[in-house]
Amino acid sequence: MLYSLVVRWIAKQRIYVARPKDSEKDQDKSQETSPAAEGDKNAQNKAATKLESDKKDQSQTASQKENDTKNQTQQTSSEGVGYAWVINIGGYIKQCNQESNNAEYGKSITCEVKDGLLIPLYFIIMALMGGSISLTRRLPELQKQAGSEHIATAKQPRLSQYEFREHLIFQMVQFISAPFLAILAYYLIEPSNTTNAVVLAFTAGFASETILLMVRSVANKITPETSTGPQYGAIAGIVLFKDEDDRKNVEKDRKKMEVFLTELPHQAHSIVDQGLYTLSNVLVGEHSISVKFIDSEKILKKDIVKVAHAQAIFNKNITITKQEMEKAQEQPQAQAQAQAQNQ
Repeated sequence: MLYSLVVRWIAKQRIYVARPKDSEKDQDKSQETSPAAEGDKNAQNKAATKLESDKKDQSQTASQKENDTKNQTQQTSSEGVGYAWVINIGGYIKQCNQESNNAEYGKSITCEVKDGLLIPLYFIIMALMGGSISLTRRLPELQKQAGSEHIATAKQPRLSQYEFREHLIFQMVQFISAPFLAILAYYLIEPSNTTNAVVLAFTAGFASETILLMVRSVANKITPETSTGPQYGAIAGIVLFKDEDDRKNVEKDRKKMEVFLTELPHQAHSIVDQGLYTLSNVLVGEHSISVKFIDSEKILKKDIVKVAHAQAIFNKNITITKQEMEKAQEQPQAQAQAQAQNQ
């Protein structure tokens, strides 16, 4: 009995001793197979570390760009240059980027505009201010020259209504053309700072009238001459009597009068109706007009009128004096006496 117990105990001890040997063998096997597995793990670890380093580099570059842009904005604001509204003519939108939500500004979209003419908005406004000042300076001068009390000089001749309208339209055109001339000057001179840009814009707008006159004179010189046909205008006015008795006698006798061109009586003539007359299709230039009664060949009065422009009506009033009426009445009486003597 005791022997059997001892044998069993020895057997158990052998089993317990054998198990550690088996584990050592397993460890040896694992050590033999570990180099390949260890290489795979090392490769995976290297890839992971590389990805992490790439992400860190990207985050660092992004943060660096943001810092650079912030530094640039701070630098421009500190230098006093700032930002300005601009106008782009002829450009196109290349791409637009939608930025993330901002606590201060909310959603924002930034678009990149490429090509075209880029002009500051204040440059256009200053050019319009210069053109408006030039316009307000010239209008009173033109109104003075068109007035009846203006004394004509070589530099400031008296303007007719047609010429006044022509000058007024030209002043409107120079005001509209001021920003376009300023844009041309902006790209020709390229001002280096804001002060030079403001002075250039105002000068271009204020001198737009002079610039347009120069351009028109050059265009007239280089334009080839073309054969043009005759140009016609018109003459209109009132026939007045200086003596009131002469007017009443004419109205009482219902005598009709006519006004005509002295050199071309059959081409342009008009019957006076209630003191008014109109001569149409009159060639441009100076003409002599005559007034007479229809039933008489005696001319009451002659006067000179000038048609300065084509397709325009020029006013010419004719005043008949008492002496002219008496001379016109002498001829019919002399003719009647001569006829009585012959009989």
